[in-house]
Amino acid sequence: MSSNWYSFFQKLQVDFKGEFTLGAKISTSNIKPGSFASIWIRVENKAGKVVLFKNPKEKGVVSNTWKYIELEGIVNDPSDIIYIGGFCQGYGVFRFTDFNVSIKNYNLSNSSFEIGSIQSKKIVGWQEGTKENRSDEFFESYSFGVEEFNNRMCLQIIGKNSNNLENYTPFVRNLIESFERSDQQLYSAIKNLEVSDLDFIDENIKNNISSLLIHIAAVEAYYLNYTFGQNSFKLFNENTFKKAFYLDEKSYQFFKGNNLNYYLKIHKQVRKRTLLLFKSISDKWLLTKSLDSNTNLHHWMHVLEHQSYHLGQIVLIKKKLDYTKS
Repeated sequence: MSSNWYSFFQKLQVDFKGEFTLGAKISTSNIKPGSFASIWIRVENKAGKVVLFKNPKEKGVVSNTWKYIELEGIVNDPSDIIYIGGFCQGYGVFRFTDFNVSIKNYNLSNSSFEIGSIQSKKIVGWQEGTKENRSDEFFESYSFGVEEFNNRMCLQIIGKNSNNLENYTPFVRNLIESFERSDQQLYSAIKNLEVSDLDFIDENIKNNISSLLIHIAAVEAYYLNYTFGQNSFKLFNENTFKKAFYLDEKSYQFFKGNNLNYYLKIHKQVRKRTLLLFKSISDKWLLTKSLDSNTNLHHWMHVLEHQSYHLGQIVLIKKKLDYTKS
């Protein structure tokens, strides 16, 4: 389960109030349609609430030469925390260098990526993600390294679509693309969630995000067995699977205490099996009736709609969670 975007950041340790500017040079090459690179700013108060976020797609760079872009930010309270960084969306080669902030007497760490090299998948002076509690599973489709390009040292990020859809028939490919779009909405909704956020109980829905994520994976696993045969995939033991699949009022008490990476790995495990089995079918298979009077396409559209439905619940729980923190 990986994202189609990559991000990196620095947390600014500075006592500052007022307006400031973030700038950087970016170039791209061999990118696919819809892909681009840009920079971003986020300001949080002491309680962790976002008071400013700028991530402008209209300033996205698609250029094989260095292009300088800027963003303006403002800090209203010296105790606020400033995060700045770069990101790329889609697939291709993305390069970043010469980061700078217009805050007096403050210099970014390794702003031009000239210090050392990347060791243990860490960028010197920078971190992956958008905040400290990132998940490795989000960025597995991207690789990165310090390189020289057009006489400048830079951070080079290579994004490669992990799903080669050329191996699927046309209608199966369309179905997979629909799942991928739904996945991206789900990833966006759950990124950066702490264990306490995942386990937060919404009394109206009578569930938490943890149990909903497990339930989404369990339903997809169920239909793998229903449409491909009973021994196609086993997610949990029978007792755990029932709790995940039926999502009763006690499920949220059973599925808790795990970090986001735990749930992402389960989703990845199920989706990997789905994609593998989808390679073995044709468009005709989708229109073939399954164990009941419905077609296989009917069942897999249900899996897709089911994920979208619970995504809506997750978004509602997040809104209530944000309200309780404000």
